[in-house]
Amino acid sequence: MQFDKLHIGGDLPNKKPHVIYFSCDPTYWAEHGQYLARSTLSLNKKNLVHVHVHMIYEYDQTHNLKHLIQDENITYTYEIHYEGIYDTVKKSSKFC
Repeated sequence: MQFDKLHIGGDLPNKKPHVIYFSCDPTYWAEHGQYLARSTLSLNKKNLVHVHVHMIYEYDQTHNLKHLIQDENITYTYEIHYEGIYDTVKKSSKFC
């Protein structure tokens, strides 16, 4: 499958007892994701929780780190999908 061949860049989460992981594209990050991350970090008084965000970029989006939160308790990984990758995935309306 094509997804197996994608390069994953960025940094892995720090060794913390708890990691909150979510994945989003830049639009979702701008509209919702950064607020979820900031809220989680603001409640992290005992420094026990780490936030890890996996960013998914389409082939025509720029990988730009300047809008990401700089904090020791948050890390990011990313992948850039090439044009047409979703055309190779079978779609199904059945749930397992």
